[in-house]
Amino acid sequence: MNKVLFIILLVFSSLNSCVSDRHFKKVEPYYLFHDNSSKVWLINHVYKNGKDEVPLSMKFKKIFVFHKTRNCYMYQTSDLNENQGKKGNFSLDIANKKLEINFKNVDWNFEIESLSEEKILLKSIKGEKDSSFYKMELISFPEF
Repeated sequence: MNKVLFIILLVFSSLNSCVSDRHFKKVEPYYLFHDNSSKVWLINHVYKNGKDEVPLSMKFKKIFVFHKTRNCYMYQTSDLNENQGKKGNFSLDIANKKLEINFKNVDWNFEIESLSEEKILLKSIKGEKDSSFYKMELISFPEF
């Protein structure tokens, strides 16, 4: 009898949670870049012509800091305390899976291959001035 009562309670409680009038806030893709404030992404790999061009030493790797304001900064890890970094801005077109990063005289255009809280995979799109193609992997800055 106790088992039957437990099962009935379990069924009704799960039904209640399914038909609850609670509404969930939609997570916008921009949040994955900046967590509604700012977020640090490490350039983990850049594959060009089949070769990874990112230094192995953490000291010489580069990071992106994306801000809610749509501004971004690129730093080399060894220069974090001495340099303001390279300032730019970014725009995201999630419907077309495109990311554009604009620095002073340079525009980077990417196709987003995958996007999650831990990893972003990007493929460069050939621009007017840039004939090279590459893939870039950004990872959420790791804890050491």
